[in-house]
Amino acid sequence: MEAVPGLGGGEVMIIAVVVGSILISVVVAIVSILFVVKMLKGLGDASKANRMILQNGRPAEGRLLQLGAGGMTVEQGAQRSLQVTLNIEVKLLDGSAAPYAVSVSPLVPEIALSRLQPGSTVPVKVDPMNPNSIAIDFPAMGYMV
Repeated sequence: MEAVPGLGGGEVMIIAVVVGSILISVVVAIVSILFVVKMLKGLGDASKANRMILQNGRPAEGRLLQLGAGGMTVEQGAQRSLQVTLNIEVKLLDGSAAPYAVSVSPLVPEIALSRLQPGSTVPVKVDPMNPNSIAIDFPAMGYMV
C-alpha cells in the first residue's frame, strides 16, 4: 500500500479492515433483505393461488396419510401459522375420479394442528385445471386463514 501523509502503515491497515467490514455488512444486509422480500412475495403468490382454489375448486375429502415438519412460521396479528408437509389421499365428492395421493406444504393455523393427524379427514378443494393442486378448506373447519 502507498503511504498516506500523516498515517502510519498500521493505521492504514486498520482503516482498510474497517471499510472492508462495513462493505461486507452492507452486502449481507442487502442480500438478506432481498431474500425476505422474495419469500414474502412467494407467500403472497401461494396465498392468492390458495384463495383461487378455495373459491373455484372442486369439493373433495382429504384423508391425511402423513404429517411432516415444514419450514417456516408466520405470524399475522394474533394468529400464528406453521408450514407443514402433508401427504393426503384426495377423494372427489362427485366420485368422478379414483382417490389419489398428493403432497402439499400449506401454512396451517397453529390452532388447527391438532385436527391434522394421520387418518383424520379434512375438507379440501381441488384445482379444476390441476388435480394435484389442492387447498385445505380451513374456513369450512371453522378456522380463519
